[in-house]
Amino acid sequence: MKFSLCGVTLAICATALTTSLQLQAGTVTNTADSGDGSLRTVLATAENGETIDFHPTLNGATITLTSAELSIDGKQFTIDASSLPSRIKISGNKSSRIFLIQGNANISLNSIDLLNGDTSEVGGGIRLIESNLQMFDCVVTGCSASFDGGGINLAIGATATLERCLIVGNSSDKGFGGGIFIGGATATTIRNCVITGNSSPFGGGLALQFNSLAIVNCTIEGNTGGGIYCVSNSSPQIINSICWDNGGTTAAKQLKSSNDSLPVVSHSLIQGAASAASFGAGNPVTWGPGNLNGTLSENNPKFVAPDADLRLLAASPALDVGNNLAEPGSLDAAGASRIQNSTVDLGAYEGGFTTFAALHPSLDPAGDGNHNGISNLQEYGMGFDPAAAADPTAQPALSMDGADLLLTVNQRPNTLDLSPLTQTSTTLDNSWSALIEDVHYSVSTSTPVNRDRTRWVFRLIKTDPERFYRQAFTILP
Repeated sequence: MKFSLCGVTLAICATALTTSLQLQAGTVTNTADSGDGSLRTVLATAENGETIDFHPTLNGATITLTSAELSIDGKQFTIDASSLPSRIKISGNKSSRIFLIQGNANISLNSIDLLNGDTSEVGGGIRLIESNLQMFDCVVTGCSASFDGGGINLAIGATATLERCLIVGNSSDKGFGGGIFIGGATATTIRNCVITGNSSPFGGGLALQFNSLAIVNCTIEGNTGGGIYCVSNSSPQIINSICWDNGGTTAAKQLKSSNDSLPVVSHSLIQGAASAASFGAGNPVTWGPGNLNGTLSENNPKFVAPDADLRLLAASPALDVGNNLAEPGSLDAAGASRIQNSTVDLGAYEGGFTTFAALHPSLDPAGDGNHNGISNLQEYGMGFDPAAAADPTAQPALSMDGADLLLTVNQRPNTLDLSPLTQTSTTLDNSWSALIEDVHYSVSTSTPVNRDRTRWVFRLIKTDPERFYRQAFTILP
């Protein structure tokens, strides 16, 4: 079901739009394991400083490795799939590790899904040795190793930054760290990441040895074998993070330390923990400022769907209680603005997600409580309060910026029951279609007004014939 709020008629001049595509050196053009245009061949021939990208026809495709892992030795480049709306997947086919990176290499991975890597050694998805790795908006899933690091293994001399990554469903059969293992004097930051559904005998989510990394605004939940395991002089800084339901409900299941390790926890929510004493004898933890009491039932983080959707509901105690000085980053794990209400939330997602029924249980969705011609449900979808006095800025609006035409709409970013649509048509019948960047608009900006509302401005591309615009919503199941 879709609701149209308004249509605006506009007659504008025709503008011819032409596009061209030129392959740059370092473009992957097919999903083959080897040969011309394959990822393996492009990696082998890449020059230092180059960015390896992917042909648009590979949008959503899977590159399956059938011969061996992808080995990078001593090179410096970026592998970037951010131009593909549905990303790219690289599969180890349950027959090999996916990446071996070594020899003082410096590699960046952007918007890439790594899946089904497997090894009888360590690091089923990635093994990093004496090299530097940056991962942005990546997924590591379904990878396994016999020993340390089912998903990722960072060895002595390695440095790494993981930002806005999802580490889910990986396993280490006999070793440490089902999701990630970090061993040695490795400088590492893990920020705005979700580590969930991984398993290992020691540290299902994350295991550290001789390491003191920063874990900032992460959600570590639903891992088997514990959330974080610190051994052998590992003292991570755990800030603005949530550790919950990792093989049990006690504090020691969420965070365990031994052998001269001393993790420092601040502005975080650890299930079963109200102080350092909560972790038990022989499990030392420094309990810093700003932590929530994880022994209280009212401090359940209130995930949208535990083990599946780890965003926070509007009633979560983890909203607006973090430390902004901890460098939480500008975007959360879903790409939304990281700080939306003056103070950062705990965990990987900036939260406050809700439904119309939860916010307005007494209002009829089809009614018009403030008599402004917009239904209560539509007004909620735009981030306004339908029970409050009508706000004239709720309506979509056209304006001029010099010779350019701007379309301004408001959307609620934290709804669970509606999907916003901004549509266009040339006939005002049922042939409405979504606005497409570089076809219907050339520039868009988004400004968070508050947690419940974002204002979007579209700079429209002139076309012929005249065109209509409307804001609509799809009701989600």
